[in-house]
Amino acid sequence: MSPEEERRLADELIFLSLAGIRVTTDDAMQRVADAALAKRQEDKGVRLSKGWWDRFLERFKELSDWGILEPMGSAKSDLEEEKNSFSRKVRCIFRKYKMEGEWNRIYNVDTVWQFSGNDAATLTMCICADGSSQQPMVTFQGAKADFPDDESDGVVCASTASGNLGKEVFLEYLQHLEPHFRSRRPVFVICAKKSGLISDDLLNFCLEKEIWLLNIPRKKLSLLAQPFDSLVPDLTPLLDPSETNAQSAGHNIPTVVRRALAQLSPERIKMAFQTSGFLQCGNQPETERGIGIEKTRDLEQDAEELGACALCSVRLGVSHVECVLCRRLYHEACAGKEKGESTVVCVLCRSA
Repeated sequence: MSPEEERRLADELIFLSLAGIRVTTDDAMQRVADAALAKRQEDKGVRLSKGWWDRFLERFKELSDWGILEPMGSAKSDLEEEKNSFSRKVRCIFRKYKMEGEWNRIYNVDTVWQFSGNDAATLTMCICADGSSQQPMVTFQGAKADFPDDESDGVVCASTASGNLGKEVFLEYLQHLEPHFRSRRPVFVICAKKSGLISDDLLNFCLEKEIWLLNIPRKKLSLLAQPFDSLVPDLTPLLDPSETNAQSAGHNIPTVVRRALAQLSPERIKMAFQTSGFLQCGNQPETERGIGIEKTRDLEQDAEELGACALCSVRLGVSHVECVLCRRLYHEACAGKEKGESTVVCVLCRSA
């Protein structure tokens, strides 16, 4: 394999792992064999030498350092290890691409509402950590609803047999969003429960356009949360036909969606990203910020005594808070502390 092909293979493995697909050493070696076989069709089989594999891992240390590859025949890790595994991978890739402060490169795409009844449809939305939002998508059941341009303006419409978000529609939405990702690459798209929507076409598209999917495991298995998790309660009264005048307006779903989206202020979106824990994952260790050696030692000693934030697992600094219920320590942003609050109940206790 050429150096470019090896880099592509390493990126595929990292992408799959971050997208929520378990990648073992067996899986990785099989992908290498498949790639080699595709390149040399006349070969009846491809054997990988252990020497080549060891050199490959040496060249791409992130595969082992980030915990991308699980050992062959390994059993599922315990609950605590799984909780730390995803946030560790996110921290590693954020630090590699120096994501601290690069909020216009972090997005959240999620299915936030399902309309039932005669107009069965699924609403998928996209927001950015800089406070902006992108065009939402409504996936209708059966044939795509035929709305006049002035009614569906600002809303992407698609259709599936079930009205749910499928592989092709998920890829279609990312392809629609990609030109609107105005920031430099790579960009990161937070999502949840989307591993079943990962296709080869989506993988190839995302790697070509430098889009990394960060697919959050089940809530109990992640220290990080989706920004949309804290926004859905605000959106529910605006999207539920029983609580809006959507029925009297002919249940025009694009109109309802536009009204709901208009209520998401940039400040509210930014706060949702802050409380998710993802933005803290981009924080560079103090030693990478060019401060003096003595000061670095002091900070490391303080961090050792304080430990890590209970939400994002990044070590604590001077500005930290303690939850009054569970007594765990957090960064102020991770705990969701509001300006002027003297006591804090953390996001984990609030959601328990």
